[in-house]
Amino acid sequence: TARSELIAESAQGARWSPDGRAFTYLRFRPKTTDKKTGAIQNAIAIREPGGPERLVTPWTTAWTYPVDWAPDGRSILAVNGSRLELRRVGNQQEPSRLVLAQKGRFSDARFSPNGRWLAFAADTLDKADASELAIVTADGAPDRQPTAALPADSVLSKPRWSPNGRRLYFLKRTASDRLNVWA
Repeated sequence: TARSELIAESAQGARWSPDGRAFTYLRFRPKTTDKKTGAIQNAIAIREPGGPERLVTPWTTAWTYPVDWAPDGRSILAVNGSRLELRRVGNQQEPSRLVLAQKGRFSDARFSPNGRWLAFAADTLDKADASELAIVTADGAPDRQPTAALPADSVLSKPRWSPNGRRLYFLKRTASDRLNVWA
């Protein structure tokens, strides 16, 4: 019979490292709801199977969510849902680096296979039900503006790089609410 084991309580969004030795997730701190805002404290954690949980960000009420590992497995790409904020999160000795910050909501950020680029989907502020795909360097220069890979003419999401990094695949919502895969 199969055996199951509790790995992390009050957690969501687990992502395995490229080498499969560790995973990261958003960890919620029990009984820490802010009475004014209702926000719950959370932090990004890393754990190796059988090992202890290690927090790589401080406890906060801002939803900073792990979305991808760098190809070398040494840092994590995290997203703050209330504004566009890409961060590379290392360990306790390596502070997080702001990669890009701008108003709006964004999701689905991914490292390119060589780790030099980030692709992401960003909701537009001027068009309802529209998002764009954009690319930015992953070097931690927050003053750089992203390059729009596709304009916001519909809902675009889930950018994924081809293994060689030459193509970017994504989902595009149609007028009939279907999702099609594009490159």
